[in-house]
Amino acid sequence: MRCFGLYVTAFAYIFIGITASLRAETYTVASFSLKPMMTEQKDGSVGGIYTDLVREAFSRANHEVQFMHLPFPRALMMLKEKRIDAVASFFYAKERESFAVYARVPVLNYKMVFMARKESSVSFKGDYADLAPHSLVTLRGSSYTPEFFAGIRRHNIKTFSVNNFDQSAAMVLNKRVDLAAVEFFSGINSVRRLNAFDKIQFLEPPIAIIPTYLAFAKDRVPRKVVLAVEKALESMRDEDYAKKILKNYIPSRFLK
Repeated sequence: MRCFGLYVTAFAYIFIGITASLRAETYTVASFSLKPMMTEQKDGSVGGIYTDLVREAFSRANHEVQFMHLPFPRALMMLKEKRIDAVASFFYAKERESFAVYARVPVLNYKMVFMARKESSVSFKGDYADLAPHSLVTLRGSSYTPEFFAGIRRHNIKTFSVNNFDQSAAMVLNKRVDLAAVEFFSGINSVRRLNAFDKIQFLEPPIAIIPTYLAFAKDRVPRKVVLAVEKALESMRDEDYAKKILKNYIPSRFLK
């Protein structure tokens, strides 16, 4: 019986040790305003398609996440200074690798499209020359793609900039511009807020499909944590888990 007691005690210590090694840590991830991807609620919590996906990835990696809602330039600065653990929704840029470690698996692909009024005859088949007679609004500070900016410059397309996609949709709806370059789900959210689904169309093909990543502060977050989150993102991708989240935010007719 004494031997049995010793075995039980030894097992208990081993179990405690394993549990301690798997104990959840809390990591601070910067989010920024991009409805319905990321938005700060009235109670200070952060929700949205992207933050729901990030929260699930950390949960599967046996860690917790707290979001700090910041303007993107400040989030970028704090990541460089290692004052936060990660930034959500990062486009890949090689120059950022000096201070950021990208999760190998994207969290979500952003679909950039043109929004136009339904009665508009404007069409886009990938040739920016077709847009030359028209005016366009873009989101200030957004990356889009080098091809997008090159096409706009090459054909001297009249372009305005605004601070959010709600303003973009309103400018199209009020005939102040002919087109808006928007992220598809954010554009849908803006059109819904304006109650204008019967007045707005989204043109195909898309401007671009851009993968977006969770970017960790270099030399701050342990490599094993990054790998665990990557593995979680991989399993979520294989399950098409994003579709489950999207159904909570996007009308089903826009989900293929």
